[in-house]
Amino acid sequence: GRVMLVTDFDGTLAEIVSDPVEAVILPGSLHALERMVYRLRRVAILSSRPTSDLESLVPLAGADLIGDSGVGHLPLEARQRLDSFNARAAKQLRTFNGVWLEMKPGATAVHYRHSNASFDELMVVLRPVLGTTDLIAQPGRRVIEVMPTDRPKGSALERLIEKWEPAAVVCIGDDENDRPMFDLVSGLPRPHLIVGVGSAEAPADLFARCDVVMSGGPGWGSRPPERKVTAGEVDIHIGLRWSDRVLPDCEPAGASRVVRTERRSVPGRVIDVHQ
Repeated sequence: GRVMLVTDFDGTLAEIVSDPVEAVILPGSLHALERMVYRLRRVAILSSRPTSDLESLVPLAGADLIGDSGVGHLPLEARQRLDSFNARAAKQLRTFNGVWLEMKPGATAVHYRHSNASFDELMVVLRPVLGTTDLIAQPGRRVIEVMPTDRPKGSALERLIEKWEPAAVVCIGDDENDRPMFDLVSGLPRPHLIVGVGSAEAPADLFARCDVVMSGGPGWGSRPPERKVTAGEVDIHIGLRWSDRVLPDCEPAGASRVVRTERRSVPGRVIDVHQ
């Protein structure tokens, strides 16, 4: 069996930026991913971004790129409920400067990084709309993800584990929507390692199940080793050199690198609620 690596993107492989379209993968993160794909063959990036966005952001062959937290395209009935939310929420949020909606195939993101509004203030307005459309709001780092499915990253990771049947699992995340991954992996009977990437915006209890918490923000692939974890046959270094010690019998997968230089387009559709 082999080790399986699943990681978030924003705040983990890339810095959190004021506008999602400006995000880029950190060179150290990309280098570490290249080595992981070469050695493990089982590497996935599981993000709330659309899959098409990940394909532009991660110039790497051999990794599974899973967008919309694994929700994918919605059934017609769920799509109609989300469309209804978008129309009504856009009207309700007009009084909040700096708030905007990003509509994606499987969810809608309410961004408020440029606003003085708090999560609680926005939820006072959004909660009635969520109730009538039967949708779920998930808090994030100055963003609220609205979707018809609860704990989607946990469900997506569970499907990956069933598909790949790994000997051990490593997962990396930084935000509230990664909590279902942490919860799932912490309960696995097989060897596992949970890595949290800390920030001032993360809830205090988010990393309670993590084995390692990186306190310096994203770019875990560019750091020197901080801790060595031994679990069964797995011997992993967190940091730049950890990929050298995954499994002694790991054979290279021979994955080739694909480099894209074109500028990517803005993901999804954007609603300016102030128009």
